[in-house]
Amino acid sequence: MGVMVGSSACIVLGEPQYREPEQTAPRVTPLTRPEELITELSEPDGSWLVPFRVAIESEDAGEKVELVLLRNFGGGPAEGRPYEESVRVGDLEPGTLRDGKRAVTLEWFETGANGRDYDCAAITLLATHAYRGGTGSDFYCPADPDDVDTVTWLVLRCRAFDDACSFDLCADAKADKPNFCDPPIEEAN
Repeated sequence: MGVMVGSSACIVLGEPQYREPEQTAPRVTPLTRPEELITELSEPDGSWLVPFRVAIESEDAGEKVELVLLRNFGGGPAEGRPYEESVRVGDLEPGTLRDGKRAVTLEWFETGANGRDYDCAAITLLATHAYRGGTGSDFYCPADPDDVDTVTWLVLRCRAFDDACSFDLCADAKADKPNFCDPPIEEAN
């Protein structure tokens, strides 16, 4: 009786070659439901804090994800910018796709309704690894148009919290996702 034994072997000479993962654009998933962003306007010109929750996943290649909230992004340039107001809400420490989605809570301080019966605004989160203006700039358009994701919420406050208080009042607010920074507009100095 014969026994046949076979084996295969691989000899590795030298250090294994590992490549760092390539950076990907952030992917933003909204966690705040639209109905959470309708509130009663108790003080006509009062202000209120609006919290937003998102999950972000990306391969950051050691770079932080920079986060900014923009009011009425694309609603017409204000002082050479494609948004009315901005708030830099911080940076997300570098992560990898293996980390999965990272939950983040952001806050926007919305001002009063200027005597109207309602106030509606489109608030956009813009997430990127770098802005065109660089560190310390207040010009929030991405340095690389392929390295960005946005999510937009409509925020509504009504004097009377009834059936007439609906997002139909927000017809003028922008709720889509185009990148209003492209084609490039003249950067503010």
